[in-house]
Amino acid sequence: MLATLLSRIEGGGPGVKRVPSYVAPDLAADIRRHAAATLRHRKANPPIPFFAELSTFALPAEIEDLPQAVTEQLFEELLDKDAQQQLEADPPVINWSLELTVHLGSRLYALWNRSAGDCLLDSLMQATLGVFDRDNLLRRALSDSLTQAGHVE
Repeated sequence: MLATLLSRIEGGGPGVKRVPSYVAPDLAADIRRHAAATLRHRKANPPIPFFAELSTFALPAEIEDLPQAVTEQLFEELLDKDAQQQLEADPPVINWSLELTVHLGSRLYALWNRSAGDCLLDSLMQATLGVFDRDNLLRRALSDSLTQAGHVE
């Protein structure tokens, strides 16, 4: 699957990103539909929405086994190198623990965000499901929650 996605990435380069959810729009749409189907509402007043299923998107460890050129292309498309540098600058906000980064080989990466990178809800959808929130599912859920809970003291 990864080879197929990477082979269909065209037009990459500075300023242009072709992330897997853009390259495989049908799969991304299926994931967004699944997320919408798992959104439930609490049976209380106010009926705050919640997800019935939780997940975390993670890059497979096998990425390190791919040819270096493929790994670099994948990271170029998925990651925000400028944000990564800012977050790791002194004093680091992420990847500050040598035990985690060096000894256990675990790192946090700044994912490229389709907007200015300031939308926590879009970033949340990307981090949990690996797709962008094009349908504004989380924004709508937050708006509904705030509207319905506005009268609660």
